[in-house]
Amino acid sequence: MISLMKTVEILKSLKTNSFILNSNIPMGYTPGIPMMTFRNEEPCLVIPFLKYQITGEVDKTRVFPPRYVIFVTIKNRIVVKYEDLIYNCRFEGINFEKPVGLFRHTAIRHLKKDEYNSMRRQLYSLLDRLACSMMREQEFDEIDSMSLKRLMGILLEPSIKPFYHAIDKSFFESYIIR
Repeated sequence: MISLMKTVEILKSLKTNSFILNSNIPMGYTPGIPMMTFRNEEPCLVIPFLKYQITGEVDKTRVFPPRYVIFVTIKNRIVVKYEDLIYNCRFEGINFEKPVGLFRHTAIRHLKKDEYNSMRRQLYSLLDRLACSMMREQEFDEIDSMSLKRLMGILLEPSIKPFYHAIDKSFFESYIIR
């Protein structure tokens, strides 16, 4: 059995990852909700980085489009791809300095902080199960798939869903409800 890093561990490790620290990702950008893909037969987290701008008003934090994307192997946390989306033709015409939505969106506005965090933990656990299934170590059944779709649909800000679709169409169409 192959030991895979947990999603939450990978996300936490980004704060001290030398590649990330030495990259061109400016201060203020934070990892968004990850997706999952294969690169050279290795499962990887696809992690979009976006920024938020606090306005001081409840549920009026501005959400900006994801600008940077990294791919991190789940086996050993190696960054295998880095992209600044401003140079990707699929994002031509996007103003990355203009907000596209607000946090907290309608689907999560009623949640208390601990409820929201619990849903994120559930989502990360499902991503871990998906990674194990990609390595054929564990089954990811229809119930898991529907749970992942439901949580991604609730937690992902609607205004950034088109960006997630452009970043990884296959994952989006499999696990994100529009």
